[in-house]
Amino acid sequence: MSIIDQLRDGNFELTFLGSGTARTAVDMNPGLFADVVALDVKQIQRHHRLFQACDAILSVMEPSLIFAGYAQRKTTFYVDSLPFLWRPALGLQALERLKRELLDKPSKAYELAASLPMHDAQALAHYLADACFIQRYSHLDNTIAIPNLHEIGAIVPQYGEHVANEGCDLLVSLSGQLSAFADAASSLDYAHIVIGVCERIQERSGGDLRIDIVVNPAVRELIAPHIQQRFNVCSLDHQQMNEKIRQCSLLLAPPGLTTALESVYHGTPYVLLPDQHYAHHLNRKILDPSSRYALVDFGIEGLPQEPQAATVCLQGRARSLLTSPDYAFVAASAVDRVCSLLLDGKSREAAIRDQRANIDRCVGGFDGARQVTDNVKQAFAFA
Repeated sequence: MSIIDQLRDGNFELTFLGSGTARTAVDMNPGLFADVVALDVKQIQRHHRLFQACDAILSVMEPSLIFAGYAQRKTTFYVDSLPFLWRPALGLQALERLKRELLDKPSKAYELAASLPMHDAQALAHYLADACFIQRYSHLDNTIAIPNLHEIGAIVPQYGEHVANEGCDLLVSLSGQLSAFADAASSLDYAHIVIGVCERIQERSGGDLRIDIVVNPAVRELIAPHIQQRFNVCSLDHQQMNEKIRQCSLLLAPPGLTTALESVYHGTPYVLLPDQHYAHHLNRKILDPSSRYALVDFGIEGLPQEPQAATVCLQGRARSLLTSPDYAFVAASAVDRVCSLLLDGKSREAAIRDQRANIDRCVGGFDGARQVTDNVKQAFAFA
């Protein structure tokens, strides 16, 4: 969203082609694109005319768009915030061979988009892109070959104007729950774990706290009305969420990079919820290297390497915890951790200083969106 906000300042007609969490975010932020098209990677050939008609393709971690663009000689830009995650089986020789085979062969590109395993697809997209923008991390190395590498800072929104929004004491973010591997129903157990913790926090505080729980609209529909009445359970667009983060005293969120980086940028300390999908345990190495801000940790022992299997495994651990005799103890410990920050301003100040210093050491800045858009605009200026 941050990149699109800045590209709208240029003379671009923008079409969105995507699915999953990205599509949900776009639906919650209407007006950003001239057209919104649902992507089915298994049937990507249906979008052939769209690929033919465009001048360039900018993809955020969706390899199939780069395959299609490269095959049709379109300018391609790739953005990746997780370059340390990928473990492809494809070596340099295989990548170079596929690069030769795909040029001017859209049908081959569509076939690969539908069949190539995720980690191999990521490796090939990085290898094909005309420019590859990689969020830098000082202590985590890229795990794939990237010929046209541009290292960038953290991508966070930097809105010039604030939107009207009610502040809160504790902001709980569950809005990024849905993905290609986690539907609304499977996300509900996770939401109930977090809601149970929030109920105990409210009891500990004597009911004086305002707790806002931001959820994906599809998950919100499944949460019981009496729970929604007790807390401010809501769904927000990107700018509203950004404003909520800026105004709250403490953020409680899964270890997703974007939300946590936005929190640090606005000077709001965070506490991390359990992992929701396969990438989160690696994100923790960036966001909480000393494990000082973890609320509940499902652990990574025995976690499958295959992305969908790992996500399903984490969902199962959430269900098990919810019905476990240990849940009350785990929840009480989580409440102690949150309240120690939420009810003590000096502790929050110390936490955000520590988190900001960690991000400065690791990422080194918050200007990633501007760096991407400057390069895109410059490419069109010379076209």
